[in-house]
Amino acid sequence: EVVKNVNNVLLWTTLAATREALRFAAEHGMSPEAVRDALQFSPGYNRWVKDWGNLGPTPWVHKDLETTLAIANVHNVQMPVAALCFELLKDWPSVRMD
Repeated sequence: EVVKNVNNVLLWTTLAATREALRFAAEHGMSPEAVRDALQFSPGYNRWVKDWGNLGPTPWVHKDLETTLAIANVHNVQMPVAALCFELLKDWPSVRMD
């Protein structure tokens, strides 16, 4: 259970960071595809960069972060990055809009 929550925090914070970085790149005239090609062999390359144009809703993002933050709160563990990520991804679609 602990490793699952650790994985979730890493997964969703990476999503939030990727979205922010790709917005930054777009403001400087770069497409997600150009960024993906440039990062392909760099440490910043991740599954979100790889699949950016093909991402659908992520039904667990809000539940996963909320659950992890609740567990952390019970154990008095501060998780400011995860908490910020939860706020940053509130607008991320979690259900299909078909």
